[in-house]
Amino acid sequence: MKKLTILMFSLLIILTACGDSKQTISQTADKKSKTEESANTEEKANAKLEIEDSGSTVWSDSIDSIWINTAAIFKNTGDMPVDIGESQMNYKGKDGSILGTSTMIYAVPEIVQAGESAFILEGTTLNEETSLDNYSETTFNFNFEAIEEDSNLM
Repeated sequence: MKKLTILMFSLLIILTACGDSKQTISQTADKKSKTEESANTEEKANAKLEIEDSGSTVWSDSIDSIWINTAAIFKNTGDMPVDIGESQMNYKGKDGSILGTSTMIYAVPEIVQAGESAFILEGTTLNEETSLDNYSETTFNFNFEAIEEDSNLM
């Protein structure tokens, strides 16, 4: 009986010791996680993508459809490569209304090194109620993220 009590007590001490080491590992993992998060925040702070130039052309075809072609140049003004996600173009009227929207536009190339540029281009028709004189400007929505990869070079 005495041996059984000693064995149970020893097993309890071993399980308690293992439980403490798991907590220590978990705390260390939490500290590493916080350090990685702050490093990612610093990296993202160094990633910057801006629209360097853009332009649009609006015209009417033979059946009175209003067409618009828009192009833009993205420039990586940060100090690390970025991966450009999907972009969106919003075509605004002079009264501030949205005349049309183009979505799922992808830049070429998608991965842009620091100091390099990428391009997007879209052609579409605007709402039927639109007149040529009503178009004002095109605005852009886009997302990007800092990466460590290099772009594919040919």
